[in-house]
Amino acid sequence: VALIQLYSTPNESLLKLSSQTVPSCTHLNEFCVLDVNKILSVVAMVPHTLTLPSGATEPHFFMMERPGFDISNL
Repeated sequence: VALIQLYSTPNESLLKLSSQTVPSCTHLNEFCVLDVNKILSVVAMVPHTLTLPSGATEPHFFMMERPGFDISNL
């Protein structure tokens, strides 16, 4: 079995403004238990601080596919 942590869908406004390059999500504080054989891929959720137009900041996470893949063949 595997325990995974859940995140929101990406912020649509930021995704559109970034030409689909910054899938910024929020932490849902929910977990899911599933069969490890159901996992198709692994991503990293990297923390970053999003500054809103109002000047307020919010903790967010952006998705990075295949973390470490660029150096795995060295």
